[in-house]
Amino acid sequence: MALRYIEGFEIYGTGVAGNANFRRNPKVALLQAGNVTIGTGGGFLPPRCGSGYLAVPSYAADYTFRITPGYSGNVVGVGMGFAMMTYPVNNSGTPHPAVFQDAAGNTFGAVTVNTDGSVSFNTGVYLNVFGNPGTIICQSAPSVVPANVWVHIEAKLTVSASGSIEIRVNGVTVASASGINFGTAQCTTVAAWGSTYHGTAIPATMYDDLVFWDGNDGGVVDFYGDGRVSALLPTANSSVTWGRTGAASNAAAIGTATPDGDTSTINAASAGLVDTFTLADVPGTALTIGGVLTMVDVSKTDAGTATMTHGLLSGASVSASPAATPSTTSYAYLTAVHPVDPATGVAWTPSGVNAAQFRVSREA
Repeated sequence: MALRYIEGFEIYGTGVAGNANFRRNPKVALLQAGNVTIGTGGGFLPPRCGSGYLAVPSYAADYTFRITPGYSGNVVGVGMGFAMMTYPVNNSGTPHPAVFQDAAGNTFGAVTVNTDGSVSFNTGVYLNVFGNPGTIICQSAPSVVPANVWVHIEAKLTVSASGSIEIRVNGVTVASASGINFGTAQCTTVAAWGSTYHGTAIPATMYDDLVFWDGNDGGVVDFYGDGRVSALLPTANSSVTWGRTGAASNAAAIGTATPDGDTSTINAASAGLVDTFTLADVPGTALTIGGVLTMVDVSKTDAGTATMTHGLLSGASVSASPAATPSTTSYAYLTAVHPVDPATGVAWTPSGVNAAQFRVSREA
């Protein structure tokens, strides 16, 4: 399976500002206004891993957020840390941690956490269909998702005329079904939904360590499993040619955990300029690396041709994003997934990531 996107909610800031920054991510197709905040505590559970998570207060509405991972093919998956502060009060207020959709917004089905703490896969779950939790295709035993506890939920969906679904909680298969006619449209989006009925609030919920993958282009054999998405910020210059403002070094200018706009930046006035940076090490508990994603928050300050790439330098080998032209009107995030170590051509190792350097290049 190929890694398509990961999210750990550690680079946007907190509260209202963090919410606004997360909305600027091009992978975020929709975020329910006024309901979602990037949290680090605040009456919810402590963070599952790292320093941030997505906290959704109890509310009676529909979408929370939608992610467009860039899926390719019809075998797709999503894994996440998930917690709910209480059990749902009825079937109209059940959280849907993952809802698989096609490009037209049609829903293949929803991973649903039920009133007894069981997990099911429900078809026929539609936005704004009052009180309709859909049809349960498969369901786990009760209490596999306790209240007030982080669990890891991962689901694999095969879309075809004879498709299948498998749901795992903490690495154990708890519900599965096959022979389901999903049609042939490709899955493009994963949403987390709130209540299917506006009059019933879902419990307050939390999300962290999201991993999106599909069945194309190699990668892991099957489910990624319970893992952590860690933000590794630049810690020191390696080789720099870009200018800077507002900081003592280029690494310090871009190594802030919360975006600060024009306060501290690096800038490349002409093509051919490349900066490389040492990164923080992966957590010492890491045994395997599922992949690396690089993200930059960038803008173009004037008219004219300007493109850039971002990625990783491993030994003498570079894994770079496609060249992109930044926006001239505001900062915007650019992302790129690096599933293998370019120096070896196989999966990253913790030592390989620790030795790699973050790289930005103005191409034109």
